[in-house]
Amino acid sequence: MPLLDVRSITFSFDQGTPLFHNLSFRLEPHRTGLVGHNGCGKSTLLALLIGQLQPDTGQILQQGSLAWLSQLPDLQGSVATLLGIEAPLKALLRLQQGQGSAEDLELLADRWLLAEELNQLLTSLGLPADPQLPLAQLSGGQQTRLALQWLFSHPVDLLLLDEPSNHLDAEGRQWLIEQIQQYRGGLLLVSHDQQLLEQMDEILELDTTGIHRYGGNYSFWQQQRRLEQQALQRRLDNTEQRLQEVQNQAQQSRERAARRARTGKQQRTSGSQGKLLLDMKKNRAEQHSGQQSRLRDQQQQQLQQQQQLLRQQQARLDEQKLHLPTRLSGKGRLLDVIDVQLPRGQQTPLTFSLDQGHKMQLCGNNGSGKSTLLQVLLGSLPAIHGEVHLHTRPCYLDQHFSLLNPGTSALQNLQQAAPGLPESDARTLLANMGLRRERAALPVAQLSGGERMKLALLMATRQPDTGLLLLDEPDNHLDLNSKAQLAALISNWPGALLLVSHDQAFVSACDISERLELLASR
Repeated sequence: MPLLDVRSITFSFDQGTPLFHNLSFRLEPHRTGLVGHNGCGKSTLLALLIGQLQPDTGQILQQGSLAWLSQLPDLQGSVATLLGIEAPLKALLRLQQGQGSAEDLELLADRWLLAEELNQLLTSLGLPADPQLPLAQLSGGQQTRLALQWLFSHPVDLLLLDEPSNHLDAEGRQWLIEQIQQYRGGLLLVSHDQQLLEQMDEILELDTTGIHRYGGNYSFWQQQRRLEQQALQRRLDNTEQRLQEVQNQAQQSRERAARRARTGKQQRTSGSQGKLLLDMKKNRAEQHSGQQSRLRDQQQQQLQQQQQLLRQQQARLDEQKLHLPTRLSGKGRLLDVIDVQLPRGQQTPLTFSLDQGHKMQLCGNNGSGKSTLLQVLLGSLPAIHGEVHLHTRPCYLDQHFSLLNPGTSALQNLQQAAPGLPESDARTLLANMGLRRERAALPVAQLSGGERMKLALLMATRQPDTGLLLLDEPDNHLDLNSKAQLAALISNWPGALLLVSHDQAFVSACDISERLELLASR
């Protein structure tokens, strides 16, 4: 019996174009990876599977218990809201104070040690034992590790994880791999992390044509995709060759008919043959030519339809494109950091500088102050002491897409960031990253995490007079193709750059060898 049985579901936002149409698949008690381009609907599908959204048509049948990790937590909430235990904790408190009710007992469900379990978890992570601790006071990695440890310590029949390695440091990623390997229930993992996908028993790929199952891990899926691409290209080449042959035959037939018509006209004019004989020849030729023309038209139409279908299948394997500007402002020294002590994280003062063309990885464990340092460089957080001198306008991309206005469209956001950019150019840039037509008009809040990251990157790098990029985990949320493209763009970026990333394969692909490592305070 499958843990989840998805039967012919269709779903669309606000009665728009369906994101899914007659989508069907089953989840067995295996480790399953869910992959696909940014914006194809992976997180939306998870929201449907847990009942947070309802399909327009079709049904989803569930067997057993289920739990979910979201990739975009509500930063206005607390530790208790992140773990989904705020209501049971309040019920426990009322019961302990003698003010509880039957509803509180039902809500608590015999979890009398809930508060102790939470306090032990928070203490083990070096955090205050406070369920109401605001999430805004935790780094992205601390939030993710906290939620994951809580989920893995309370196993269910099916665990749904949406980009669980985002923000995790190297130690946290290795811990996550071990937890996935040891997990005995079913697991559905949405991820673009190759190491995690290598642990899967099967891969489901979601795209505009539906869902495609591959019976192996990441390496197997990549091999099968390459074989599909090669086979599709061979079929497309063969179809286009046959189409060209039919079109050439049609042209040759038209030329022969024109020559016969000229010859018949000359014969009528000269009187060398009788009118009756010429008319009979003309009718026979026209009849034969008409039959051949209809057959060629039919064959050409079939080949054109086949060509269109193959190109659609090929398009689902194509890559979206990212762009960074190549013209920069600022030369020579762009940043000086002199004896700066951070308000959070590492306590040892920092001194370093960045020149044009200088790229550096900012690394360290979760809570060491990497994001804090970037905010100090921007002036949005004060340092305890020290000096920061910026000699160009910095371009900052944070983990939480603060550049974006979630209530307006991607197009409006981009035009706001780059007022001089013509609308046609803005639409082209958005289309290249996968936001075409009506999707570019959706509120940003309805876009996927990967689409928001691409949009924020596009907006940040379109701001004028920028020579310094401050990128805080820009590879988070990006699909595998987009991550490879971003690495190539960063490698060729002619300005200065400070990059935070826990993915060393990505950092290596960015061609960044210099590191500035921060140490968490004890």
